[in-house]
Amino acid sequence: MLFKCLFRDLLKGFLHFGVFSEIRIMKRELLISLFCKTFITSSEFFLSMQKRIEVNGKELFVSKASSYDNCIEEACSIIESSRFFKGLKETDKVLLKPNFLSARKESDAVNTNPRIVEAAIISFKKKLSKDNIIVGDSPGTASALAVAKACGVYDVCKRHGIKIVEFSSHKLVGLKTFRRISLWENYDEYKIVNLPKIKTHVFMTFTCAVKNLYGLIPGKVKAGYHLTHPVPADFGRLLYELALKVNPEFTLVDGIIGLEGNGPGSAGIPIKTGVLIGSDDVFAADFAACSAAGIDYRIIPYMLAAAREKSINPSTLNRVLSGLGFPLASYRLPDGKKLVSRITHSRLARRVFRKFSSKPRVITNACIKCGECKRICPAEAISMSPYAKIDYSKCIRCFCCHEICPAKAIEVANGLDSFLGRK
Repeated sequence: MLFKCLFRDLLKGFLHFGVFSEIRIMKRELLISLFCKTFITSSEFFLSMQKRIEVNGKELFVSKASSYDNCIEEACSIIESSRFFKGLKETDKVLLKPNFLSARKESDAVNTNPRIVEAAIISFKKKLSKDNIIVGDSPGTASALAVAKACGVYDVCKRHGIKIVEFSSHKLVGLKTFRRISLWENYDEYKIVNLPKIKTHVFMTFTCAVKNLYGLIPGKVKAGYHLTHPVPADFGRLLYELALKVNPEFTLVDGIIGLEGNGPGSAGIPIKTGVLIGSDDVFAADFAACSAAGIDYRIIPYMLAAAREKSINPSTLNRVLSGLGFPLASYRLPDGKKLVSRITHSRLARRVFRKFSSKPRVITNACIKCGECKRICPAEAISMSPYAKIDYSKCIRCFCCHEICPAKAIEVANGLDSFLGRK
């Protein structure tokens, strides 16, 4: 009976997440027209460089953008064409929420590009006082100011007289099924404009619009939720409900150069995607971003919830974008995707497969002994002696250490290879 229950749980997980096949791109011949029922297009849709789609009454803009050198005008056009922008009042306050992961230079493509932030500033200054516009985020280790200085956003804000805010204080808010979660205490005083970047993510496979809202949780509080929600399915549900709660007024996706491979940090590899995406629906933005990156949304837990509970069928976005001449990339997914956390909620199955799951592994000769991994680890599984050392009996495989390491000294080790004695 015990093994029967285990087999049932594993089979359900395999079928649910498509582990039987390494799906990277949705095959065009399988794309169906169901999603077209949610599209209302106009003649302008097919005639301009900027394409506007209606998804369940929500706006979705997609636009080609070959480089950051000439993207500001197109990004401004997306923002200023939106119903949200047109309805802004001069007394409104706007929070621009970029993706500030770590203090890396612009060319590393780890953070939202400064030109995307500048485009948003230019647009909103046309309607609002500069004092009513702020830029803010809550990176895992470095301050928002330090990250902004490293990636070039600080210079943009200084030039336009825009304040950069640290999310230090917080308040508890309730979600649909999670009783309470800590968010920046002033988040609901602003119209939130989400400025994410398309990247792969070792823990969640993919990060963009929805995941970027996790930065509204102050400082190291974020790491604590990894400890209480160590399974991607559970953590994905948290992200889904957080996005529903925050409900940003507009999302502008930096999809010009994304990050593939073992993202979302310095171990990821920059890849040209050549697209800008805008929407007043954070989930529609992510569906379009998945299509642009060639990533099957069905392997991303919170996207499954969005497709099911919001009645959105995204399966033809790939065909729509490619049919209109939009570039579709083929992002390489993170190494060694974890079977345990994707397969099932069963504790027994989790224990059986734990030894086969991927795990972070320190490359000792690359470690610079900075201690960033130790500081961010929610499970306190890392010690410095003098190099980073991971206690796998405590490690929850959240890969925060891998994400934040500035020296690429923590790799993703495939659990099955380790078990078989392979590197």
